[in-house]
Amino acid sequence: MNKMNKALAVAALMAASASANAVTIGITFGGTNLGAPDNNATTSVAGATVINFNAASNTAGCGTIASYGISGNANIVAGSVGGLYAAPPLANTTCYLTVPQNSTSGSAVWNSPGSNNYLGLFWGSIDNYNSLQFLDGSNNVLATVTGAQVIAAATAFGDQTAPGSNRYVNLLLTGGTYESVRFISNGYAFEIDNIAYANVPEPATLGLLGLGLAGIGFARRRK
Repeated sequence: MNKMNKALAVAALMAASASANAVTIGITFGGTNLGAPDNNATTSVAGATVINFNAASNTAGCGTIASYGISGNANIVAGSVGGLYAAPPLANTTCYLTVPQNSTSGSAVWNSPGSNNYLGLFWGSIDNYNSLQFLDGSNNVLATVTGAQVIAAATAFGDQTAPGSNRYVNLLLTGGTYESVRFISNGYAFEIDNIAYANVPEPATLGLLGLGLAGIGFARRRK
């Protein structure tokens, strides 16, 4: 076997090994449209639990982050404040999650109730400095999804009204499950509404991946 063939054989074995230990994410877009006062969308996945952040448990009329299993640099707000956060989209008058709260960059972690492989969220005014990470029970990063991966083509980052930068994003893991999700933003802000989670049985994953208008697959080696 010559050097070229040996190199190819080694590469093939490495790829097979990585594939066997990989978490793959399918990304699709779209859900069930909501009228006023939300004026956004929620999941269409049957059996998924939805967090809409509309529990009135503080003086602002929105819940605290702790009441939703969230910790870190974040807040539950309503409306828009110039330079800090914008309702997802602007016509939405309900409560939502914004990251960060009190600095130009930061992150917050949402602890998923149990192990799940599906996450849905309405991602508002998508920015290229927004991202999220799926974490396992030891806080290892399973995979990362960035704003650049979910914004529609020919749409400006940070547009607060365009459908292509305010959209419902469905994320489905195969080959593993997550225990928590870290939301990261290196600028104001990452606005999130209608988080949905579920553990979708493997036979149903192909149908779920067909819900959206587009799909993207990528893998990250498990740690």
